[in-house]
Amino acid sequence: MAKTPPRLATLVLLPIWGVLTLNMFLPALPSMAQDFGVSYATISLAVSGYMYLTAVLMLGIGPISDVFGRRRTVLATAAIYFLASLGAVFATSFDVFLVFRLLQGVAASGFALSQAVIRDTTDNQEQAASRIATVAMVMAVGPMIAPMIGGFLDFTYGWRSIFAFFSALGFLVILACYFDMGETRRGQGLSISERLAGYRQLLATPRFWGFAIAQAFALGMFFAFLAGMPLLGRETYGLSPSQVGIVLGMLPLGYFMGNFYTTRATKRLDVVSIMRRGRALGFIAIGGSLLLAIWGVSNPWLVFAPLVFAGSSNGLTMAPSTAGAVSINASLAGSAAGLMGALSTMTGASMTGSDMLPADAVVAAAAAFDTGAGSGSMPGGH
Repeated sequence: MAKTPPRLATLVLLPIWGVLTLNMFLPALPSMAQDFGVSYATISLAVSGYMYLTAVLMLGIGPISDVFGRRRTVLATAAIYFLASLGAVFATSFDVFLVFRLLQGVAASGFALSQAVIRDTTDNQEQAASRIATVAMVMAVGPMIAPMIGGFLDFTYGWRSIFAFFSALGFLVILACYFDMGETRRGQGLSISERLAGYRQLLATPRFWGFAIAQAFALGMFFAFLAGMPLLGRETYGLSPSQVGIVLGMLPLGYFMGNFYTTRATKRLDVVSIMRRGRALGFIAIGGSLLLAIWGVSNPWLVFAPLVFAGSSNGLTMAPSTAGAVSINASLAGSAAGLMGALSTMTGASMTGSDMLPADAVVAAAAAFDTGAGSGSMPGGH
């Protein structure tokens, strides 16, 4: 059993695989809706539906990796992802596209499995938190530039080029894990059903719920912003796709800074203390942005600027909460990572879904107030 961790690049690639799949195509949602002849709310199923399915998949991916090993599980899911991405490139109807898009949900397994691999190869939860934060700090660069790359690809080559990029990404994951990632975990004589029974133990542990709830709402805020921003920026603030990409990168920028602090704070603070600081910062940041919007501030850069610190609050929450959860029972590290991921993603999908339901109403309201796509203003008090 290979206990030496994979290279940092591989550990970063696994979680960023899922993150890029979620947010790189967001700037292209309006053009995809036009191409398929569906409403924005309908095309948004590619976001919320994807997230609901990944939540379900995460429930099984942890126990499967506990039994069959992390390496085999990653290789299998990456192969499915590669084929699904190719299918999306050549989809001729929204229904067919949505099937392949949902199959891309296996990419979310990389997030849980990367965390499990880190826990397999570290000695305690503070050390695990520091390493997870290091990985998250590096991978945060991806979400900062992904929407801008997606907007560029959509504008230059069309939205299908984004999914061609995804297929190449899936192939890269296969190569990296095949040649670099040894097996860090093997089954210990327990069946998948017995591993699934471990969920009952985790769900009966109050400490697990503390970590899970903190992470779920932190991630939910992030997903809701990512899903709603393309429509809000275009219809209410008159931002171009490239400008929308810049705004979408604000939270990942803050996330980078938060994880940078976490890597150092674990040397003198426990994971719960770091999380408390993160949630307090998030409350202040989101509250500040909300107040600016209520006061009718029309400059989008001022309204969204505080969200950089909201991203920082997530950086102070995600790694400590994950490390704490997967350390509750080391033999259930994969199951804990999968369950945490499922709960967080389901919460995020619910918040994203509620954000998407009034999408057409937002467009109608923008038109009614004569804001126009190029006005760059927001009606006061809305």
